[in-house]
This record gives sequence, structure tokens and C-alpha cells, in this order.
Amino acid sequence: SIVWKDEITELSAITAAVAQVATQVKLDKNEDFKRSMGDFHTKADRKVKLVNEKKEKTDKACTELLKWLGEDTKAQPEDVFSALNNFFLTLEKGHRYNIDCDEKEAARKRQEEAIRKRQEEMKTRGERTGSDGGAGVPPHLSNRGSIETFPAGGRQMTKASGRLPAPPQPAAAGFGVDSELAAKLARRHQGSRDDLVDSLQAGLANGIPLRQISFQRGKPKMRVKG
Repeated sequence: SIVWKDEITELSAITAAVAQVATQVKLDKNEDFKRSMGDFHTKADRKVKLVNEKKEKTDKACTELLKWLGEDTKAQPEDVFSALNNFFLTLEKGHRYNIDCDEKEAARKRQEEAIRKRQEEMKTRGERTGSDGGAGVPPHLSNRGSIETFPAGGRQMTKASGRLPAPPQPAAAGFGVDSELAAKLARRHQGSRDDLVDSLQAGLANGIPLRQISFQRGKPKMRVKG
């Protein structure tokens, strides 16, 4: 693996060596040495300067990239690869999260739309049933054309309403003229019945044949044969 600090140390050593060659060329009086080493120093110095320029650009670019990624700007250039990997993983996770949120939102909107449609259908169905007359009345009852009386004092139903009216409630005893009259009739009927039973028992005990029994003002009258 490449360690940026080690590479910088090696580059600094090479730069210093090239500078030392330049010093020797200047101090040496041997022309052949100066010529041969002079050519070497020129080429080496050019390359060392290019490498140093790339090193400076690399340091600047890494610092800006680390700052853009939100990482520590003091990190070494070799740490940029790790920062890039973490950034891509975080970006992928965030993208997947956004997609999930969009799908959940779309599903929620579809559910709300379905609920709204069902409510509208129920409302429309209720209004339609009300306009037909009598919600909840079976067709065989709502289509009757005349008033019908059910057996054993059943309730009546008309075609117009399609509903069964409530059965008549008996009046409470002691309230109103009808109640008083009904009480009197009941007492009279009971008294007549009691007198008739007593007369029948007496006649049968005396051996009198009975021909006809009539009532006059609620009193039984016994008729016997000659």
C-alpha cells in the first residue's frame, strides 16, 4: 500500500540529492565532469520539479475533496479512498431510503383514494335508496298496492310508506272516557255471568227443566216449562 508521508519523504530526499549535484557541478573544475554531470542535473532537476508540482496539486485537491465530503481536512491523501468509499455507501443508502419513502407515500395516497371512493359510493347508494322510498324495505313489501291486515290483529302497511305502523297501545286504566266505559262493561259482564251460574245451579238442584235463558238489563231470567 502507498503511504503518502513516506512518498513525500522520499521525494524530499531526491530533491535534496539533485540540489547537491548542482552544487558539485558548480564547484568542480573538471570540464568533462561538469559537462556530463551538468546534463544529468538538468534532466533530473526538470523531473524533480514536475514531481513536486504534482505533489502540491495532489495535496490541494485532496484537501478540497475532503472538505466537500465533510471529512477531516488533515487526513492524508491515501485516506481519500476510504472517504470516497464511505461517501458512496452513504449516498446509496440515502438513495434507497428516498425511494422507500416515495413508495410509502404513493401507497398511502392510493389507500386514501380508495377510502374516498368507497365513501362516495356508500353516499350515492344511500341517496339512491332514499329516493326509491323506505331504505331497507324488501321489494315484496314496498310494492304492495293496497292496505293489508295481517292475521290475529296484525299491523297494517301501506304502499306509500312501505313501513309497518306501530301496534295500538292499550289505554291505561282510569284515564279517559273509553277506559271508564270498558271497566263498566267488564263489571256488568262479570255480574251477569255470576247470576247465570247461580240460577243454573239452583234450577238443576230443584229438578226444573230449563227452556230458555234471556237477559234483561244484565239480569238473567229463567223460563221453565209449565
